[in-house]
Amino acid sequence: MPYNKRKQKCTQSDGDKGSYVLSYTTKKGDKRRACHTSKKNMQGQIAAIEAEADDASGETLEENQKVLRVTKRQLRKIIRESISRNEIQNIERLWWNQDPDGGDYPQRDMASALIDTLGIDRKSLRLWTLVYPWGELYEPWGYYGGGEMPGFTGNDVTRILDYFNSNNATAMDVNFKDESGFAELTLINDVALDEDLAEDIAAGIERADFETS
Repeated sequence: MPYNKRKQKCTQSDGDKGSYVLSYTTKKGDKRRACHTSKKNMQGQIAAIEAEADDASGETLEENQKVLRVTKRQLRKIIRESISRNEIQNIERLWWNQDPDGGDYPQRDMASALIDTLGIDRKSLRLWTLVYPWGELYEPWGYYGGGEMPGFTGNDVTRILDYFNSNNATAMDVNFKDESGFAELTLINDVALDEDLAEDIAAGIERADFETS
């Protein structure tokens, strides 16, 4: 299979910057393009395409007459870097596909299985909903009739929380729950949570989201 390999600035599906672009056409005629952070990872994807990688991943693969040892972690990174932004968005849509009758999300198990199989970092995806310490959800994409893509990435949650903690007397931490997609906010200090404090926290989170978006 012919490959077009070149050193060129590029952006991966999760927003990370890369320096190598691999372009090729599959045996089915599909054109693919992948952004990699290193030449070694680009060569690793070619090796993974040309040969079946052993699950134990200690197997030696040859590409361009060079011996390349690919570990399981490296193989997951190679696969992750080859995923297009469109494929990422399809997984996110699958996660947020809501049953119009029951309000449930029946395809989250399928989305979760794809994420685990492809080795994608969940925090790089728009899967997360902020949960206030009293259990209420912060879902700004549902305001004013919705229309925007739902979900925060892990980086979104971090930037909101960092801004909040830097500009409020009350500090909070976050606990990411993979199965539910909840980013649960918890009070760090031993502070009694009352109605006034809850209102201050809600206003502070909304302001942090607005100021850092």
